[in-house]
Amino acid sequence: MHFRLPMRPFLILGLAGLVTLISTAALAAPVTPGGGQMIQRGIERLLSDPEIREAANITDDQIAEIEAITYEARRTAIELRSQDQLAELELEQLWAADEPDAEAIHEAIDAEMEIHAAQRHAQADTRLRMQSVLSDEQREIIHTTVRDRMTERREQRQERGAAALGARLGQR
Repeated sequence: MHFRLPMRPFLILGLAGLVTLISTAALAAPVTPGGGQMIQRGIERLLSDPEIREAANITDDQIAEIEAITYEARRTAIELRSQDQLAELELEQLWAADEPDAEAIHEAIDAEMEIHAAQRHAQADTRLRMQSVLSDEQREIIHTTVRDRMTERREQRQERGAAALGARLGQR
C-alpha cells in the first residue's frame, strides 16, 4: 500500500533540508572518524556540480564564501565538541566520588548545557550565513535539482527491489 502526500510540503521541507544540511552538517559530530570531512566533501561536490552551478548560476565567489563558512563551522564544531566531551568527563568524575557533591554535579550539568546551547547557536549562525550567500532563486533551483535526483534514485531503488523480489519469488 502506498501513501501519497502532497508535493508542496516536500518542496518546503526539501529546501529547508538543503539549507539545514549545509549548515548543520558542517557542525554535526561525525559518526566515524573523518565523518565531518565526508559531509564537507558532499557539500562541496553538490555545489561544484556543473549542472547545479550552471542551472543556479552559482559563482566562484559564492563557492569560496560557502567553503569559508563551512571551514569556520567545522572548526567551531570541533572546539565545542571537545568542550562537551571534557564537561561529560568532569560530570562522570563527580558521579564517581564516594559521596557525590550535589551542588558540583548541578553546576557541571549547567556547564554542559551551556555548551549545548553554544552548539545550537553556532548551527543557527552558520545556517543564517549560508542562507545569505545564495539567493532565493538559487536555493530553489538547487532544491528542485536535488529533489529530482532523490526521486529518481528512490524510483531506481524501488525498481531494483521489485526486480529482486520478483526474482526471489520466481525461484520458489
